[in-house]
Formats: sequence, structure tokens, C-alpha cells
Amino acid sequence: MSQKHVSVDWGAAVNIAQTHFFQNIQSPVLHTTLAKIELEFILFHGDSVYLPLQLVNDYLEKELCQVDEVPVLNRLVYACYHCENLI
Repeated sequence: MSQKHVSVDWGAAVNIAQTHFFQNIQSPVLHTTLAKIELEFILFHGDSVYLPLQLVNDYLEKELCQVDEVPVLNRLVYACYHCENLI
């Protein structure tokens, strides 16, 4: 991954993994909790970022290239609802 990068806050587990894999990388140019903002930023300014495949799929091989030399980060997501709501 490029030394120049942007960062999405994917939660503690992903942040720990990124710190482990990229110990010598400089601070991100932009850090946010919204992946769509990161996508728009790199489409306009360049740089690199971890984003969900579903979000970038339409841009791959056109405007974006997948970085092959870095680990793939996976995260679990769960469906939930407020206990007082009917589903």
C-alpha cells in the first residue's frame, strides 16, 4: 500500500490489523467513518484505501486498481434489531 493513503474507521479489530501490517506507514491524509467519502476522495485525488469490494466493484479496472501486495482484511457484521421492535 502506498505511503500516501486515506483511512476509514472500520472498528478496533481492523484498526489493530492495519497497525500490525503497516507498522511504518505515515498518518493518513484523510480519516473518516464514511467509506463513500473515502471513495470520492481517492477518485478525485488518488491515494489508496481499504474499501469494501461491493463499493468499488464498478470502478475496478476502470478508475481503480486492486492492490495485490497487501493483506485482505475481513470483518464480521451481524443483523440486529432493537428488542422492542417487531421484525
